[in-house]
Amino acid sequence: MKKGKTVIALSLVASMLFSLTACSSGVKEYNKDSLMDVLKSELKLDDDEIYVHESEDDATSRYEGTVVTARYEDARINAVFLNDAEDAADAFDEYYDDFDDNFNSHDQFNGDYAIHSADGSGYIVINGKDSEVHIFGDRYANGPLHAGLYYSGSMIVFILPENDDGMEDVGKIISALGFKDVAG
Repeated sequence: MKKGKTVIALSLVASMLFSLTACSSGVKEYNKDSLMDVLKSELKLDDDEIYVHESEDDATSRYEGTVVTARYEDARINAVFLNDAEDAADAFDEYYDDFDDNFNSHDQFNGDYAIHSADGSGYIVINGKDSEVHIFGDRYANGPLHAGLYYSGSMIVFILPENDDGMEDVGKIISALGFKDVAG
């Protein structure tokens, strides 16, 4: 009987560690429907404020998948759910390498950032100014920025400000999705 209890206890500890590891990655994985549910319930967006379309592997899109975009106040979310999880991993690796190679190359960044990369998930979050990183777009390389790039499974999510007033709104989207953020 004692041996059975030990096996059960070890199984419970292993499952708890697995749960803690998944939570500590800072990236909750969504599918199109679960993401839209959060946008509607937590951010109070209506169906007509959320745009969903299929992308194709052509000159205008790098990968095939479902794209969900929405604007919340002065920030926006761009999410893509790729048909191939390996494509998502490759794309995130490119963004991560670009960040690693270019971030703060002239020692001008002032603020906080957090990065994480593991099998099947990762994030890059910046809250500061003059990062010198173009992964969020050229307009965000200099000046103030609060933005996040999140990857899990076949999902890649960008959360970006529309203007300088959108920095706080980026934080609200990140929080609503339960993603990792940094202090400002």
